[in-house]
Amino acid sequence: MALFSLILYITFNLWMCFHFLFIRKERGYEYPFWAGMIALIFVVPQAVAFYSMQDELPENGYWYTLLFASACTLALWRGFTSAARSAKPAGRLLNLSLNLQSCQIAAAFFTIVGIAFYIAFNFSSKQTNEVGNLTGSATILIFFAQLMKFGFCLSLYLSLKYKFKLSLVLTLLSSIVFLIAIVFYGRRNDTAQFLLAILLTLWFVRGKAFPRWGFVAMIAAGFIGINAVGAYRRIVVQGDDANIWEQIREVDWYEVAMETFRDGGGREFENCVYAICAADEYPFFDLGTSHWNLLIFSYYPAQLLGGIETKLAFCFPGSYPKPYPRTVVYPRYRGLSGSMQLGYADAYQSFCWFGVLLFWLCGWIMGRFYQFAKRGNMLACVMYIWLISPALHVVPAFTAVLLSLPWIFFFTLVYPILHCCRDQAKRGALCVK
Repeated sequence: MALFSLILYITFNLWMCFHFLFIRKERGYEYPFWAGMIALIFVVPQAVAFYSMQDELPENGYWYTLLFASACTLALWRGFTSAARSAKPAGRLLNLSLNLQSCQIAAAFFTIVGIAFYIAFNFSSKQTNEVGNLTGSATILIFFAQLMKFGFCLSLYLSLKYKFKLSLVLTLLSSIVFLIAIVFYGRRNDTAQFLLAILLTLWFVRGKAFPRWGFVAMIAAGFIGINAVGAYRRIVVQGDDANIWEQIREVDWYEVAMETFRDGGGREFENCVYAICAADEYPFFDLGTSHWNLLIFSYYPAQLLGGIETKLAFCFPGSYPKPYPRTVVYPRYRGLSGSMQLGYADAYQSFCWFGVLLFWLCGWIMGRFYQFAKRGNMLACVMYIWLISPALHVVPAFTAVLLSLPWIFFFTLVYPILHCCRDQAKRGALCVK
């Protein structure tokens, strides 16, 4: 049963990835392709590693987890296709009409303010840059720093579509900040956001298709990059500044990435198995309250507003990042520090097998934006490009990365400014033609 479930999971993701890629060239720009690619290069190597280490996992947990993950994969694909092929008209959000000149000003505000907070975040304590769990003032800095990413997507679109000089300058300025984060901090999220924004914008605006062999090469490079980024980050952040590039040249990056097949890498798959089995044995399903807990953990600055006790008071029992069922059923299991547990885990812990609906919803959201982006809706295009990186984290991180976290940021910071840029003139309208 274990071998069957592993083959099933690999097959579904291979089909979703390569079937989408080779049927039509545009399939390489659809969300299911990228979700399948992330599963193949991040989850599958860990699942293969734990196939020979099943004794370390709860009984029947290995194949049970992979079966649920396979169901989530199919649900994500079905949600995307049902929305992308729908003939329903765009809602009020996407029919927001904006003036192009006002858009440039808004993009400039997003970019400059976002860069300022991004620089402040990177110049904060070294511990903040090394550890994924953010606390205190860092939560405020990273929240406003996200403005740069939306400003980058908007400026890139305006510069390619309308050749605005201001938008081009803003795009170049943001690109420099992105490259610094990629090269000197080894940020995977920023790498995905930067590269995919360029790739998708060229497709939506200019119709420039990336060659199919390039996508295959990207999968190979992504496997090495994702699974070896930890070693790279240790060198550039903690290494000797005088010998950093020499240390980088001496590392066999392919061999470092292949170690994931032997030791399970960051062991996110192991965390996922324990979390699902714990929720099944207890049983305890939080009915989605973990999404609220993650919002509080990510955005509530405890050091500024009452301390950790006040912060936890806003959370439901079993607050993030230590799921309640796992600590009760498996008190001796702690996992690796800083590792996550895959999006399949929080979906199952919330609604059991009905958690596949969360993946269907993720696919539907992205399909909805993709549907209108293809029709020429600029806001839908910018939203799709901006959300593609959080959407990819649904598989290796949490479903909340797409379903809740971006929308708090969007409706509190971005949408009010865009709403002020409204203009009923036809020129510059973002509505579907």
